[in-house]
Amino acid sequence: MNDKNLIPTTELTETERRELARKGGIASGEARRRRKQLRDDLLAMLDEEVEFKTKDGQSVKATVQAGVARKLIKQASEGNLKAIELMAKLTGELENRVKLEGTVEQVQVVVQDSATAEALHKILNDNE
Repeated sequence: MNDKNLIPTTELTETERRELARKGGIASGEARRRRKQLRDDLLAMLDEEVEFKTKDGQSVKATVQAGVARKLIKQASEGNLKAIELMAKLTGELENRVKLEGTVEQVQVVVQDSATAEALHKILNDNE
């Protein structure tokens, strides 16, 4: 968008400002409804039961959510920082108590309390 095309709201009449505010409110409501619908659709899909193939070729029925959780845990146990961070956020147990610093090659995990440190250690070591 070109800044030269923008008109400051101070240069608009009260009626024009009110009309822009109304249009913005309508657009905001539509965006909220779309996000809510997407969230509802994703939650419904996570509860669907599907058939997964294990490494040894067996078929296992589980929810999509269980499959995603397994992959997330696998990625986290392999050292994927984004997976570790997402797992910490999703569990809520580690939220705001774990901070990841550094690069993928060299990471420092800063834990604010010993119970969280033990929980994080257990999560990462139980999946090896």
